[in-house]
Amino acid sequence: MAHAFAKASQPATAVNFAVPSNACDTHTGFRDWDLAAPLVVAQSRGLWCSSPDGAPLRLNVRPPVQPGVVMAVPALADAVRAALRLP
Repeated sequence: MAHAFAKASQPATAVNFAVPSNACDTHTGFRDWDLAAPLVVAQSRGLWCSSPDGAPLRLNVRPPVQPGVVMAVPALADAVRAALRLP
């Protein structure tokens, strides 16, 4: 699958977020308050964001935990969806 990413028409950009070591529990996921700010920044920069199953992320619902997050620049979003077999 790596070749699909290399054929993007736009240069890839990376966004790195510092996440506190206790922000992600491998059994429950990310707490909303640890994910909200990076998610807003990523979306405001045009990145495609979703939960690991391809569903939109919904914050401020009980429990306030996300199973994870997938982010990609628009040029790579389709390739990421295909690689992860997301809708």
